[in-house]
Amino acid sequence: MSYIKEQIEKEDIPSTKLKMYKNILRYVNKFGFDRLMNLAISRREKVINRYSDQPIEFKSFTFSGRSRKN
Repeated sequence: MSYIKEQIEKEDIPSTKLKMYKNILRYVNKFGFDRLMNLAISRREKVINRYSDQPIEFKSFTFSGRSRKN
């Protein structure tokens, strides 16, 4: 949380990053850091469990796409 506040106070930060950091700070203040962190951890565990049970299988090692070679 202090890192985000430090980033907002910088003078040479681009406006897109400033918007992002302000958005993050707004959501942290609205919902609470612990709640957001628990949601992120539970989402990560869901993804890990999903792909550890059913790993992605590739049928071929080549990528086919449209080519404009003449």
